[in-house]
Amino acid sequence: MVTLASVLSTLQLELNDVGSKSALELSSLAPLDVAGEGQLSFLASAKFRRQLESTKASVVLVGEKDAGFCPSTCIVLVVEDPYLAYAKVSQLFDQTPAIAPGIHPSAIVSTEAKIDASVCIGPNAVIGRDVVLGPSVQIGANVTIEDGAAIGAFSRIGANAVVNHRCVIGEYCLIQNGTIIMPRLFLVGKQ
Repeated sequence: MVTLASVLSTLQLELNDVGSKSALELSSLAPLDVAGEGQLSFLASAKFRRQLESTKASVVLVGEKDAGFCPSTCIVLVVEDPYLAYAKVSQLFDQTPAIAPGIHPSAIVSTEAKIDASVCIGPNAVIGRDVVLGPSVQIGANVTIEDGAAIGAFSRIGANAVVNHRCVIGEYCLIQNGTIIMPRLFLVGKQ
């Protein structure tokens, strides 16, 4: 369970009037129009103010100009960028099981790849020459990472995905199952 205190900590907010409510448990995230007790929601666009006015969410992330539209039953957290705050807080609700570092015995990994010790490589994955896998990268089953590609720290590559040669994936990225990442192609000739 996620508590209001952990949300405040993640957003680096201090609210003097929260008091005993800091132990409030939040079960999940939900859109304004369907959120209920124990759920957190947000408003990033004024066109959804009507939903904000009638939301049943326990906690709502809003910008300063929208704070007055919140029902009195909500705990209102005023933030500079509600969408960014929601993205940060959503990580608290991530139920993805932790995966232990290591390379599955069926994976094929080039001896020329640079792989951090905290990386997890799943079954039947293929890791090419000069590939760089940063700290805590997770490579799913049947993934192919071609020569010269790089994956930044804490990124996850879902099962059956392909990262083509020399592609660079940043930190904290999630590449969904079956995705193919290709290098940018330049057209030569008449345009």
